[in-house]
Amino acid sequence: MALLREPERASLRSRAASIGGGLATYLDIRTARVLGRCPAQLPILYLEVVQQCNLRCLHCAYASNYPVRGPLLDTAQWQGVLREASQLHTRIVSFSGGEPFLRDDFLQLLAFADDLGLSIHVNSNGTRITDDHARALSRLRNCAIIFSLDHAAPGLNDAVRGKGTYDAVQQAVSRVRRLAPNVHVGLNTVIGPFNLGTLEALVDLGAAWDVHSVKFLPAHDNLNHSWRATPLADRFVFHPRHVTAVRQELEAVKRRATRLGIATNSRRFLRGIERFILGQPTVPCYVGYLIGNIDPYGFLFPCYDIASDAPNVLEGGLAQAWRSPAMARLRAQVGRCEARCWCSGNAEPSLRMQPALFLREPAQFLDDIRMYFLEGH
Repeated sequence: MALLREPERASLRSRAASIGGGLATYLDIRTARVLGRCPAQLPILYLEVVQQCNLRCLHCAYASNYPVRGPLLDTAQWQGVLREASQLHTRIVSFSGGEPFLRDDFLQLLAFADDLGLSIHVNSNGTRITDDHARALSRLRNCAIIFSLDHAAPGLNDAVRGKGTYDAVQQAVSRVRRLAPNVHVGLNTVIGPFNLGTLEALVDLGAAWDVHSVKFLPAHDNLNHSWRATPLADRFVFHPRHVTAVRQELEAVKRRATRLGIATNSRRFLRGIERFILGQPTVPCYVGYLIGNIDPYGFLFPCYDIASDAPNVLEGGLAQAWRSPAMARLRAQVGRCEARCWCSGNAEPSLRMQPALFLREPAQFLDDIRMYFLEGH
């Protein structure tokens, strides 16, 4: 075996040091949750940058019932949040709303996050994407944009999300894939009784549209939709009678996605949907430790089920809010939380924090360390 040259040895040393730093962050966050203290870093940050949405999807009353809690953060204030996130070693910043492209300064915020070296995720309903938007996305170094679609059949999708939404998403996907081929493009599907039996068709559609991922998220009647004027109808939320059909369909979805080379939810997340439906314990949740949420008014909290009396980043900044006694009180609720939820944005990272994953899937464990805990990944 040929000896490694010095540049190759230096590269290996650098990679080993990075992995070591990532493992140290992983252990710090696990320890922080056990002890109920503030972690040194904030790896994942979800930002709701707007309270408005131009759609009125039947399973979401966001646009009409979102509570007014004060002044909305402006451009400079969001830039301050992003700057402090970088100082807190945030790796992934996820932008959503409402519909984030309703902000006139949204592309400016994305460019600012990119300049800081943050990995950018954007959640959009796809109805506002223009060629100029796609070109701007192409200039970002590490960006994923995820569009919402609930049916592979245009009429069924539009019956839930609004007339013309299927065509808008198709056009948005086409624009981004054509003008920003470096951007990861995915589809997110809310699942419930209303589209059970149609999910494999969405994977096929994703392959036909040349997207990178198709992921499935069970409908909730809590979390950030807890302020609905009326409860979700039975057609949108799974009940125990659906468990067998859900299990069979999601197993088929996973096989189909693997065969077509399309990323989808982890097997553990898909299996967890069954436990969610039955109201059974899932895994220890890491909101408030691995993950932070900021709403359009600047309130920082673990998740919407643990959000009352949250600190505000307008009062001293993100770092102060992250380390504040108010945030500590919210973290104390995480360990004893009994809310029935299985949100992929919180559940998938929490699944990755389980040390048993290293024993069963060491390669996946190291890949997760790279994704969540290595800067500049």
